[in-house]
Amino acid sequence: MTNFSDCKSSSREEEEFPMLTTSPLAHCSSVFKPTPELLAELDQYILERNIPEDIYECHRFLTPLTLIDDCFLRSALDDVLAELHGLFKWPSQTTYREALEQMLEFVVLNLALGALTNKWTLIDKNKSHYSKGSSPYTTEFSYSALMKVIDTLKQAELIRLFKGGKYVKGSMLTRIYPVKALEQQLYPFGLAVRQSLRPPYLTINEPEAGWDVVHEVDKEHPDRRMMYAINEAFDAHLWACKGPVVLKYKHNVFTGGRVYTPFQTLLAKKVPLRINTLIDGEPIAEVDFNASHIRMGLALFGGEDAGDDPYRKIADYAQTTRDKVKGYITIALSCDSPKSAHNALNSKGYKGAVISTLENATRHCYPSLRLYDGLGIHLQSLEGQILMHVMYQGVLEGKVVLPIHDAVAVKAQDAEWAAQRMEAAWVQVCCKKGDAARPRLKTIITQTQ
Repeated sequence: MTNFSDCKSSSREEEEFPMLTTSPLAHCSSVFKPTPELLAELDQYILERNIPEDIYECHRFLTPLTLIDDCFLRSALDDVLAELHGLFKWPSQTTYREALEQMLEFVVLNLALGALTNKWTLIDKNKSHYSKGSSPYTTEFSYSALMKVIDTLKQAELIRLFKGGKYVKGSMLTRIYPVKALEQQLYPFGLAVRQSLRPPYLTINEPEAGWDVVHEVDKEHPDRRMMYAINEAFDAHLWACKGPVVLKYKHNVFTGGRVYTPFQTLLAKKVPLRINTLIDGEPIAEVDFNASHIRMGLALFGGEDAGDDPYRKIADYAQTTRDKVKGYITIALSCDSPKSAHNALNSKGYKGAVISTLENATRHCYPSLRLYDGLGIHLQSLEGQILMHVMYQGVLEGKVVLPIHDAVAVKAQDAEWAAQRMEAAWVQVCCKKGDAARPRLKTIITQTQ
């Protein structure tokens, strides 16, 4: 194991460090079913990847995380904490010493989850936000002990730290991320962290004037009743990166929202990690809406079925690739004007002639599809409603349903059930009686059954 109490080194990130990864991961048996090949692939990915970008999508708040009940993982984490203990001058006062130990473990587990999901952990240095009743922080955090841990890890050159502050266009919290040595040591524990399932289960992002003071939706609101029922039922179950399922509104509660839980941030494409996790110790399946937004847009405003592969249909007409069309459609449905769409497309490498070709092909193949009017936010909200209803149906029928953007994860044995409930909910939300439009769903079964 790396000795973290060694003297500081300016080339710490460039040295060769032993890797703990396969040992803890191989023993995450209650939430993960790995193969030697997958462990090696994951190790290599972590070793070679760069630090995350310092952007909103790569940020996560510091949260009070704990480790799942597992003797081997507990012992492995204690070994890491013991090495880090050597960096500190421990106080004789018992209460403060216990607070410092707790804050060290909280920070280490947050760094572990950040390393696993490639996200910066946000640290609020405003002391008043740690008082009773403050959000997102709670009295579980000792402000002075937390700051001591952050400062000590920074001085030991074990974390990167970008200072927060107030700027012309707003404010930014301090961001931390482990250096490569610590990242390699900690990321396996990120899979085995859990967060208490407790309110608020509904939040508002980018609130409009007047909504920024709203902390909780009326008790009788159906969204609130369903989100509380979902979290209360899920509390007895176990999955990787367990945390609350939250409905996140955009601007206000009338626009609907998207359903979020930390599980959905797990690696899926670059390394097939998420599909190899477990729910209550059982293999999972992911059930996904295919070409979700374009299908919903056509169904809502034209009662039209998009066919088996709308992206391919447009690509064939435009004589381009399916991925090119998918990227164009995503932006064209999300932006609220041709100008904003063109600017966003240009930033993704789409040029004027290419944009015109794709727009013309889309309008030819699907003339009823609304482009450049901000439809994407509305469609995301409808997806949230669909998934929330499927999760709630799962609660009524004793099944765990975890949201993944426009898809769900369930136990593999419940995959067919999930597909049926998702199609029924989609039709109810998107179709008028007699409409021909229908969703298409694809199911991915875990590779390690």
